[in-house]
Amino acid sequence: MKKHISLVLTIVAGLCLSLAATATAHPQDKPSKGKATDAAAKSAAKHPDKPVDINNATEKELTTLPGVGPKTAKEIVAGRPFKTVEDLKKVKGIGDKTFAAMKVHLVCNPPKK
Repeated sequence: MKKHISLVLTIVAGLCLSLAATATAHPQDKPSKGKATDAAAKSAAKHPDKPVDINNATEKELTTLPGVGPKTAKEIVAGRPFKTVEDLKKVKGIGDKTFAAMKVHLVCNPPKK
């Protein structure tokens, strides 16, 4: 009987050591550091201090909007004047998801002369 208990304890100890070795050999998955993840994080972190007027803001001010970089800011300026903030969806580079993320930060005043 003592031999059986000793044998069982030896097997259990061996299994525990085996599992411990496997766990240290394969660390937990880390999130990928791909372009999409970085872009989403940057986009989510961007919020302007005050509402951005799409007809009068500078390119620099437009880049404070979530999902808007220098290239899209130039497209917005080129597409002016806008009648409503929804007209911004016609700009190249602004889809439904990007527009949804930025619309709470937008105003559309008549262009200044």
